[in-house]
Amino acid sequence: MVDDNKTNGFAPPIFQHVLRSNYFHTFFHVLVLVDASIAASLEFDHHLKLPQNKYDNIYYAEVVLTVIFALEALFKIWCLGFRGYLKRSLHVFELVLVFGTSLHIIPVLYRTPFTCFQDVREVRQRCG
Repeated sequence: MVDDNKTNGFAPPIFQHVLRSNYFHTFFHVLVLVDASIAASLEFDHHLKLPQNKYDNIYYAEVVLTVIFALEALFKIWCLGFRGYLKRSLHVFELVLVFGTSLHIIPVLYRTPFTCFQDVREVRQRCG
């Protein structure tokens, strides 16, 4: 008998429980708010800073948050299985954001049109 509610991931039950916990979801909602706050704090004064010097604390914060969100996606895939993960449209949206923001933090692509992925990451707060 096949149970449609059972996940098909390889994660042990304890990790399945963590994935379903409110603490897990709240933690990542708070991280999205932190990410939005960091993005909102970005200011650029072309008299004080040259565009070539674009790597600042905001860049490094974006790198750290992108890595954390990528690990979250991998954790969910581990717990749900790839097919189980892709069944939910929000997860597909998250995966697109992980790939897009990963491209965005590549130094030659930073502060290019790939920035839209960084901006769209805040939409995740409303969806999830």
